[in-house]
Amino acid sequence: MKIARLVFVGFTFVLGSLIGFVTFMLQTIMISDIPVSFTATEALVIHILYFVSTLFLICGVISIPSRAAYGVALLLLTAVFLFNIQVLDRRMFHAGYDPALLQIQLAPVLHLGFVLIVALFMMILQWRRQRTVEKQNMEFLANSESF
Repeated sequence: MKIARLVFVGFTFVLGSLIGFVTFMLQTIMISDIPVSFTATEALVIHILYFVSTLFLICGVISIPSRAAYGVALLLLTAVFLFNIQVLDRRMFHAGYDPALLQIQLAPVLHLGFVLIVALFMMILQWRRQRTVEKQNMEFLANSESF
């Protein structure tokens, strides 16, 4: 059971990361200076692919079995999040740029930010659950010693 869970976590993280990387490359080609056609359909495909990647990553985050693994996942996701913030073209925030380009450029930052929030929430939830179990074990031991 534990091995199947670890395989599922690994599979979802690898698949989510792979889809996210391919989508990031597609997005980079689309918004580069190379004359590539940019249509609403292509923008929608990018958003759908980021959404699928986000779903896989969140499924992987929810299935993580230990707090140490949450720490590693948070560290890696934070590194990718900071990379996406560095790659973000800040010139697009000024007037004169197409809002669709800005929306596509912000998509990886927003999706990874959501995954980071879910991972942090799950880590805190597991930490609280572990503290509650430890507290119940201490109470049980104290009650069992009194007999």
